Amino acid sequence: MYLALTNGKAAADPAAEAKKAPAGSAAAKTLASMAPPEQVNVWEADGQKYQSWFYWNRKVAFHFNPTGTQLQKSDWGAAAPASGKK
Repeated sequence: MYLALTNGKAAADPAAEAKKAPAGSAAAKTLASMAPPEQVNVWEADGQKYQSWFYWNRKVAFHFNPTGTQLQKSDWGAAAPASGKK
């Protein structure tokens, strides 16, 4: 998420950018199940281009490569695991 937010550029129209996802890809499936993201950042690292889709209200982001393969999911809304301490 850090690279997406610091090196990325937010798309002017996140829904239109998300709709460019290759048919049948994980990105297209995410779009179909989650609706258009609130923000899409396009960024590069190690000579590769990536997209990060942010669903701020749901506290989750998905990170995709150009073929629409999901590389990572950032979920800051998930409950922290129990530590077992009382």
